[in-house]
Amino acid sequence: MKIRDLKKDVNYIFSHIIDECYSTLYYSPEVYQEHVISVMADALEKKNEFLNLINRSQKISDKEKKEYLSTLTADIFETSTELIDRLNDFEL
Repeated sequence: MKIRDLKKDVNYIFSHIIDECYSTLYYSPEVYQEHVISVMADALEKKNEFLNLINRSQKISDKEKKEYLSTLTADIFETSTELIDRLNDFEL
């Protein structure tokens, strides 16, 4: 997996989650706004955290890099699913 592609994926996934938060914020009652803002802040924080972790991978040897990026990809998927679930659970 190329580092550049992984960075693009992180930006796309978390930007999409943030866009969904804005949509939910616009259409949800004011009671839910604090929760949506919390999810949005977490998404921004995780996006920056994952980008920093990807940048660190450039300092790792090639043998370890593949395993590191695979683990990181799984963490990205898990975190994004978690954030979407938090947003969707609250809308009910």
